[in-house]
Amino acid sequence: MSCEMLLERLRPEISAKCEEIKIKKREALLKRFFVFSAVLLVLLPLLMVYLGFAFLTVFITVVLFGVGMLVISAPSLIILYKGVSAYAYR
Repeated sequence: MSCEMLLERLRPEISAKCEEIKIKKREALLKRFFVFSAVLLVLLPLLMVYLGFAFLTVFITVVLFGVGMLVISAPSLIILYKGVSAYAYR
């Protein structure tokens, strides 16, 4: 019986710790994605120039990549800055 009471008292702390671990895992995943996209941003144009594509093609690729990353990351940035509660009751 005392074990059940102890678990019941610790439940909010356990939930908070689980949420903290989920947030850290998500941040690590986003960090790896950012590094991967940054490496692609550098290597892709270099590879294209090495293979003989025109500068305009490289420029368009970089611009499209930047726009794509902005479109993909904009909703998550808005949610991070305004908070999830702003979108909860739409």
